[in-house]
Amino acid sequence: MARSVFTWLIRALLLGVCGFTLYRSGRMALADAAAATCIPCAMRIEPSNASYVARDAIARDERGDVSDEADAELRRASAMNPWNSTVLRSLGIRAELRGDSRQAERYLLRAVAVDRSFLPQWALANFYLRTGRPSDFWAAVRECLAIIGPRTSGAPGVNPEPVFELCWNASRESKKILALLPPGRGMLIPYLRYLIRTGHVDAAMEIVPGLLAVPPSENDLPVWVDLCEFLILRNKTAAAVLVWNDLVDHALIRATRLEPDVARSIENADFVLPPFDRAFGWRVLRDEQVFVFAGDRFLAFEMGRSENEHFELLTKVLPVVPGRKYLMTWRVDASRLNLKARESAGLAIHLFGPAGELSPACPPLLSSPARPCLFIPPAGTTQLRMVLRYDRPLGELRLEGALRFLDFALRFQS
Repeated sequence: MARSVFTWLIRALLLGVCGFTLYRSGRMALADAAAATCIPCAMRIEPSNASYVARDAIARDERGDVSDEADAELRRASAMNPWNSTVLRSLGIRAELRGDSRQAERYLLRAVAVDRSFLPQWALANFYLRTGRPSDFWAAVRECLAIIGPRTSGAPGVNPEPVFELCWNASRESKKILALLPPGRGMLIPYLRYLIRTGHVDAAMEIVPGLLAVPPSENDLPVWVDLCEFLILRNKTAAAVLVWNDLVDHALIRATRLEPDVARSIENADFVLPPFDRAFGWRVLRDEQVFVFAGDRFLAFEMGRSENEHFELLTKVLPVVPGRKYLMTWRVDASRLNLKARESAGLAIHLFGPAGELSPACPPLLSSPARPCLFIPPAGTTQLRMVLRYDRPLGELRLEGALRFLDFALRFQS
C-alpha cells in the first residue's frame, strides 16, 4: 500500500513538472513571438526576462528618451544581467551627458571588463577624447586597433577607418598614429588605403619604408597601385618610383623598372609587354572609332576617318631629373597610314610639366627627316607627362590606316 502511494506521488510530481515545463515553454514561445514586433508586449508576458528588459531599455535610450524612468530601466537591466555591455555603455554615455564623468567612466570600464570586443573599447576611447584625457585616449585606441587588427587580413570584421579618423581628429602627429598600429602588414594596408582616400600624403610616405621591407602580396596589389598613382599625383616622384620598382621586382605587374638617374624613364619603351595603363605605364586611348592592338614589340592604332578631330592616342608619366638635358627618339611604322598629298599628319608628342607644356615643343612625330626631341625639365620638376596627340590640320581629311609604334629611346644629352 505505502509503495503504491509513493509511486503515485512520484508520477504526480513528474506530471506536474512536465506540465509546468510545457506552460513555461509555451509562455516563453508566446513572448518571443511578441518580441519580434513589440518588446513591451513581451515584457507583459515575461516581466522578469532580463533580455526583454535590456532590449526595451536600450531601445528607449536609442530613441533619445532622457527620462528618469529610462535611466531606472537601464539600471534594472544591468542588475538583472551585469554582463550586458550594451546596457553598461548606454548607462555610461547617459551619465556623461548628465555631467557625471566619474560615474560614466565606471560604467564604461565595467563594459570593457565584461566584453573584450571592439564596441566597449571604442566607446571608452571616444569618452576619453571628449573629456580631454589624451594619455587614456591613446591607450584605449591602441586597444581598439589590437582587437580588430587580426581581422583585417581577409576575414570580415570591424572596419578600422573610423578609428583612423578619430586619431586624425585628435592629433596631426602622423608618426604617433603610425606607432599605434599592431606590427605586421595586417593593419598597414587598411591604414594606407585610408591615407590615400583622405589625401594624407606625408603620412603615406612614412609608411612606404615599412611596406618595402616586406614582399607585397597579390591581395595588396590594388592598394599598392593606388599608392603609386597617389604619390605621382602629389609629385612625390622618387617614392612612387620605389613602389613601382618593388611591384616589378616581385612580378606583381608586367612592366619594366625605372631608373631616372640614368635616364631610364620610359617604362616598357619597346612595347615588349602589353601596356599597363596605371601609374607609370602606357595609358592607351579608349575610343570606339580607333582600334588599338598590342602586338609583338609594337603598339598599333588603326583609324578609318571617323575618329575625332582632336584626341590623345597615348600618355605616360616620365620620372626625370630636373635641369638635365634629354634627347628622345622614337621609331614608328607609318607605311600602312594614308599620307598622300598631306603636308602634315597632325601627330605630335607634347611634354607637360607643372607649369604647362615645355618649350620648345617636340618636332612632329612623322617629320622627314626624323628629328629627335630635345628638352630640359625645369628646376624642381621631377616628372613630366608625355602625350602623343592627334590634331587634324586645317583643310586636311582625318587619318586613315594603321600607325605602329615600335619603340622610344631616352638618354641624357651632354
